[in-house]
Amino acid sequence: MVPTCGTILPMRLITTRFIADRTLRKHGFVNRARGFANWLANGPGMPLLPVISFGGALIGTVAGAFNTGELPFGQRLAFWLILMGMEAIKWLGWLRWQVKQPRDYWRAALIGTPLLGLFIPLEIAAAFWLVGIGPMFAIAPVLLNVAVIGVAVLLVILVVLRPWRDAREAAPTLLQKEGVAQADILAVSSEDHYCRLYLAGGSERLIHARLVDIVELLDPAAGTRIHRSHWCSDKAVTASRRAGRGWELIMPSGAALRVSATYREEAQRRGWLSRNRLVD
Repeated sequence: MVPTCGTILPMRLITTRFIADRTLRKHGFVNRARGFANWLANGPGMPLLPVISFGGALIGTVAGAFNTGELPFGQRLAFWLILMGMEAIKWLGWLRWQVKQPRDYWRAALIGTPLLGLFIPLEIAAAFWLVGIGPMFAIAPVLLNVAVIGVAVLLVILVVLRPWRDAREAAPTLLQKEGVAQADILAVSSEDHYCRLYLAGGSERLIHARLVDIVELLDPAAGTRIHRSHWCSDKAVTASRRAGRGWELIMPSGAALRVSATYREEAQRRGWLSRNRLVD
């Protein structure tokens, strides 16, 4: 049967719609993954836990625990990087959810060690599967290693992370050292190794700092990230406008800060994209 115009056109429309939906789902997944990564990166335990996990992967590779000493070096290294990577992500997510201030570390660590430890056998099996082999462990050695890993993580959190956070809070903050009041900050933009502070009254300050370190000191209720290079407060947004396929927020000084796709939904939720919208 030869396709006619009446059948070809609907088929093309269905195919086009399928490709478009698939592309949108792919972009949506990428944006959610980026948002999750940013959520973890701005939480407690960074960057110390990933560094320690990487060190643990190297030690596990050399020691050959879980019978991985029988594997070729490349496969053994891949297994331990995957396993410790899962551990790092799991603990970073747990700490991000549970820790709001330094004293929360104790509760998060004591609850998280046995609770998250329950998933380690599944993570070991998944890591073996991802490097292309079946599980190579008996339950008794696994439980022993789970206890060792749990105690190690507990010690890292209680002995390393907590004093680090306490010392950081006891010392003057970055903004205090610069003589800048948190309430005066309208927006912050990252410029290479510096950050530009847009302050109330129209003044600006350029300081040597990372955006993530400044954002940690700011009230999340007052503002939010709108781009990997920008943080903006509600009182800074005087208007919005389209910029190509994206958006820009206009501040009292006239400066325009771009809103990336990752943070567009949050900017929309706060009503910034519809505030005094400008038409070019």
